[in-house]
Amino acid sequence: MSGATRHAEVIVVGGGQAGMAAGYYLSRAGIGLLILDAGSRAGEAWRQRWDTLELFTPARYSSLPGMRFPGSPGHYPGKDEVAGYLHAYARAFALPVHYNTRVTALEHTAGGYRLNSSAGRYEAGQVIVATGAYQQPWTPPIATGLGGEVTQLHSAAYRNPGQIPGLQVLWPGRPTPAPRSPPTSPVPTRSGCPAAHRSGTCHDASWASPSTHSATGSG
Repeated sequence: MSGATRHAEVIVVGGGQAGMAAGYYLSRAGIGLLILDAGSRAGEAWRQRWDTLELFTPARYSSLPGMRFPGSPGHYPGKDEVAGYLHAYARAFALPVHYNTRVTALEHTAGGYRLNSSAGRYEAGQVIVATGAYQQPWTPPIATGLGGEVTQLHSAAYRNPGQIPGLQVLWPGRPTPAPRSPPTSPVPTRSGCPAAHRSGTCHDASWASPSTHSATGSG
C-alpha cells in the first residue's frame, strides 16, 4: 500500500456502468474526479459472469450517456460485449480510472471523506458509491444439510452447463438472475434453452421462490 494520500474533488467507487456514467457527467461539469475500481480493467466484473449472460434490454436501450451501444439496435448484448463497451467508453472520454484498487473502508472526516484501498489512501470532498448490490455470494443455511451426492453451485461460480453433472436442476431464489442463467432456468428464454441447446442437452429445471414457497419446472 502506497504511503501517499491522493486527493480528488469527487471520488467514484466502482467503475461499472453507473460509475462510468457518473464520471462522464462529472467530467463534463469540469469537476475533478477519480474512479476507483477493484478490477484489472474496465468491465472485468462482466467478464467473470456465466458464458451466456445477456442484458435484459436490447442495445438501443443499453447505451451510456454520450456514446451509443454498438451493433444492431435490436440485439441483446452479451457480457463480453458489455465489457468491451465499458472499456471503449472509458477511453473515449478519458475517464481517470484507477484499476486494481479495491476500497476497503470509507469514513467521514472534517474536510470530506477518507478512503482506504488496496492501492493506498484517498481523500475527497464528496464520494459516490457505485459498486452495485450483491457483491458477496450468499448460500442459505439449508445447503449444509444436503448430502454429498447433490452438486451445489452458486450463480457467482456458474459458467456453463459442463459444470452440472446431472439433468435435473433446482434453482432456489428470485427470478433474477435465474431466467437468464441457462440451463438452470425454469423460464424458457428466446431460444428455449440456449446454453444447453448448444451442448446438445436440455436440462429439466425447477425454480423455488421464497415469496411463493413453491417450485415450478420446465423441461
